[in-house]
Amino acid sequence: MKTIRIYKAQPITSDKDVESVTIHINAEIPHAESLEDAEDSYQSDADQLADSLFKSLPQGTADRLLIALLKRKTSLYCGTTNS
Repeated sequence: MKTIRIYKAQPITSDKDVESVTIHINAEIPHAESLEDAEDSYQSDADQLADSLFKSLPQGTADRLLIALLKRKTSLYCGTTNS
């Protein structure tokens, strides 16, 4: 199993600590009964991951993560022109 270690954010105020997070990605997606069930499962996973990362990562890391993810999907945003 691959392990990566990332710095967590520093608390903005002294009375609130930033929670450490452990993310396990180790099980295959279960069979969904319908497209709606699959979409609900994907959305739930994405929401949990986004919430955990944005609450725990330093803002600079979160910003660069978003950019890195978008760069990996640029083919979705590139159109072709007919010349």
